[in-house]
Amino acid sequence: AKMRACCALAIAIVVLLRSARASVFRVETHSVVVHQPLALRGSFDAAVADFGVPLYGGSLLGKIVHLSGEDALACQPLENHLDHPSNGMYAVVALVDRGDCYFVEKAWHAQQAGADALLVSDNTNEALVTMTPPNAIAELEALASNITIPTALIVKKRGEDFKTELQKGSQVILELDWRDYLPHPDDRVEWELWTTTSTSCGYSCETQQNFKEKFQELSVELEKANFTQFSPHFMFYPCSSPHLRSIQCEAECIAQGRYCAPNSPEYFAHQDEAYSGMAIATENLRQLCIFKFARDAGRPWAWWRYAAFYGKHCTADEGKNMDPDCIKSALFYAQLQHYAGGIEDCMGDYLGDGELSMIEEEMALMRNEENSDRGLVMLLPTVIVNGHQYRGHLSTDGILRALCAGFEEGTEPQVCLHKDIQEDDCVDDSHGCWKGPPGSYVDACFDTFRGAICRCPDGYEGDGYTCTDIDECARGTDSCEQHCTNTIGSYECSCDPGMKLVGAYSCIHESACAENNGGCEQMCSSNNGLPTCSCEFGLRVAGNGKSCEDIDECSEGTAGCSQICTNMDPRTSGAPYSCSCEEGFEIDPTDPTRKSCTSMQSLMASSSNTESGGGSDSGWEVALIVVSATMGLAVVGLLVGLIFYKQRSSQRMNEEIRAVLLEYLPPEADLGSPAASPPTSHSIPSDGLGSVSEMEMQASPTTMSGSHGNVHSSNPFA
Repeated sequence: AKMRACCALAIAIVVLLRSARASVFRVETHSVVVHQPLALRGSFDAAVADFGVPLYGGSLLGKIVHLSGEDALACQPLENHLDHPSNGMYAVVALVDRGDCYFVEKAWHAQQAGADALLVSDNTNEALVTMTPPNAIAELEALASNITIPTALIVKKRGEDFKTELQKGSQVILELDWRDYLPHPDDRVEWELWTTTSTSCGYSCETQQNFKEKFQELSVELEKANFTQFSPHFMFYPCSSPHLRSIQCEAECIAQGRYCAPNSPEYFAHQDEAYSGMAIATENLRQLCIFKFARDAGRPWAWWRYAAFYGKHCTADEGKNMDPDCIKSALFYAQLQHYAGGIEDCMGDYLGDGELSMIEEEMALMRNEENSDRGLVMLLPTVIVNGHQYRGHLSTDGILRALCAGFEEGTEPQVCLHKDIQEDDCVDDSHGCWKGPPGSYVDACFDTFRGAICRCPDGYEGDGYTCTDIDECARGTDSCEQHCTNTIGSYECSCDPGMKLVGAYSCIHESACAENNGGCEQMCSSNNGLPTCSCEFGLRVAGNGKSCEDIDECSEGTAGCSQICTNMDPRTSGAPYSCSCEEGFEIDPTDPTRKSCTSMQSLMASSSNTESGGGSDSGWEVALIVVSATMGLAVVGLLVGLIFYKQRSSQRMNEEIRAVLLEYLPPEADLGSPAASPPTSHSIPSDGLGSVSEMEMQASPTTMSGSHGNVHSSNPFA
């Protein structure tokens, strides 16, 4: 099954090459600069491998270690570990010969032995070629993803020259330089990802899907900030004419064999349409249309959302890669569900026999019909940065390094200067750049992703090696609103008296009411730095502009009282004036302003009209007053009745007490005479009727003599 898939891909490449005319596959190279020995000093190109992680934007100074004997080919784990120089100045660059095993095996064994980089010397006199990991060998594909050291191929003669010098006992010191590998013209990077929507092509598909999931957030951030301009692309190939109606073309193609994608290996095992090239080509076309609509809507990054969701949830293994519901869910996740109809229209009649312009454009770009530096797109996946193909493992770190290398020095986003990506070259060395006065901690060393450059800091001008202060105040380039004072490397702003500085540049009036209320007796507001006084209702500002004086509404005729107006000072009375009526008149209860007067006769007439049923709203109000007065009289009568009842109850109680006492006193006792009162330790005063109140009886202990003897008690009933 895997052999059939590989054959299909091989046929596709042959067809692609035939249609590519003069365009060729581009071998990407980086520079190798030899410093020692003197006989080899100079520079040459090395072909970057399509695995490992090249140090894009940087360089590596190293010492060559030639592996000889059984380790010369590095096809087995190396017997000896590659030790680094004791001084730590140089990295270890392993040199091995080509042959007998896969390139990825050589790189893996060198990396495991401690090498920082690997150079493979060709064993044939030929032009440079690109080393790629093998297809359809899962264990080697997985091995390639774990290689992190830069790997490159050099021509046979260069390798032999290095070996000759090493046999003489010479040291070979060289620098692997990727600083100019990618163009870096400006502050935005244009890049492409050539990929597939297949989820069942083995390790390659897994790598692409993992990358889409992990890199989507960073890509979205870079795209939103306009640091990058990204576009996805997909590989298609036409089915060759003799096989247009074959079963293979029907399974792999859309548009009657015009546009095809390789079947997944599982297709031949299960004959399941979900694994067919036709299903893959259809989804490739759909994602091209999805990106078009997302880009036209100003949200090109939405493609990442859709692609990550689709690859994770709409898999062929679960039979969901052609499921309309799963596709709708992916569109919803990317917030593109409103464009579903337009996306289907964009795909056109992909089951018919006509050309599809969107795929035609993809194939022209893939064939590099413009014959640009990008070259043919033959490897899947392929990343193109600023028109040059990326080489190396498809990983978040590797692609980020390549993108960062595509920015002009000093314009890269902050993520490119993170310590995990590169080291700050200005920390320990100013690289000959200008330094400010002692203690100023200012210099012209400026760290970029590709290394240090000399650039005068803000407030200075020069070439970076000599910098002088700029007098922004004299040049008029300052941002001060009022006054500017030049300082070394900068300037300071100040304001006129009565004004205060807000922020670094602007001036506003200080509040004129902050001190002593601006001199105002009552209310103060600040206007253009001056106090403005005002007064409460019933008062006005006096002639001095500060004090408040009473307004005589009565004499000025603004009160509106119908009869008597009495002026008042609201500062002492709480009201500006008061309205009252002459004798025989009352304030009209129907006037909400309480300023009108009406006669008592009018009030009674209104009440009479109300009782006869002809009352108006005012009649009802008069009736309400009369009812209220009647209810008041009833309450007073009730209170008088209660008082009378209380007095009568008290009198009856006193009479009952007298009757009880007569039972215990001698017959000759006269309760009506004070002299006949029983002997007591405290005399009990009597009222005019000779009675004793209940409260006084309880409060005064009394000694009583009777037939039962003497008793001392505070209660007459004890």
